[in-house]
Amino acid sequence: MTPFEHLAEDTLEAYSLNRLSAEQVETAEEHLLGCVYCQTRQKKMDEFVAASKSAAARIAAEPVKKNPNALVAIAIAAAIAAIFFIPRGMEQPMAVELSAVRNEAKLSVPAGKPLMIKLDLRGLASGSYRWEIAGTNLVGTLKPNEPNLTVKGLAQGQYWVRLFGADNRELAREFSLAVR
Repeated sequence: MTPFEHLAEDTLEAYSLNRLSAEQVETAEEHLLGCVYCQTRQKKMDEFVAASKSAAARIAAEPVKKNPNALVAIAIAAAIAAIFFIPRGMEQPMAVELSAVRNEAKLSVPAGKPLMIKLDLRGLASGSYRWEIAGTNLVGTLKPNEPNLTVKGLAQGQYWVRLFGADNRELAREFSLAVR
């Protein structure tokens, strides 16, 4: 898993059920420590697991009845629990294309939504570039064959996406990103 990938649903479930190895727990907890998006998904998974265990315990404690309506009631309860407690999975990132400008751009994106940011690289030499979003701890490398950045949802505010050359010192481009 790279620093910019979110935890998979099965990893979150296994974490909630204490079914990860010590090494996997360490990796998951390290990611959860810094990823608000996965923290929210893990909380929902924990709630779902707790609700499932509680329902299973109640069902196991009840005497078996020969009533077919009980099975229908259990199926309905399970469907309702699934609607309210199963995490919705990874939200599709909103595609955003940024162009280098001298002043604030008129483009704005919604706060808290994952973004897939395509940067305008016209006129730059091909190669890898280091990127950062000023005011956050988000950084990474933009490779020639991967021109898009995928970032978790940002809080409201004005951000600057900065692209640095191969030497990591010279600013190659700066892009404005307004989050509302």
